[in-house]
Amino acid sequence: MDGSRGPERVFSAFDAFLDRMPAWIFHALGGVTALISLWFALAFLGGLPRGIVEWITLAMLGGFAYAIGFMIPLVLAYLIETRSRLLMATLVVGSGAAFGVMTLPLPL
Repeated sequence: MDGSRGPERVFSAFDAFLDRMPAWIFHALGGVTALISLWFALAFLGGLPRGIVEWITLAMLGGFAYAIGFMIPLVLAYLIETRSRLLMATLVVGSGAAFGVMTLPLPL
């Protein structure tokens, strides 16, 4: 890494990290996330969509789920690789939010 400071250093470190990591892991996680979200969407719709608007909405949902499934493991892997204070803050906030959501009662 170069000796630059500020946001440029973060992006150069992220690029160097991406050069070392295999991309198929993140694409596979994104694909699995997209398939699971589409399965739940189809269950919610009650089967295959009937109109073009439903197909477009389904495609948008799949694309969004793929992006989320790709980026979250990518960012977590980068944070674990750099082992920074931001990792600790992310883990504390993320686990607090996850445990908070788990304590909410389910609507019946």
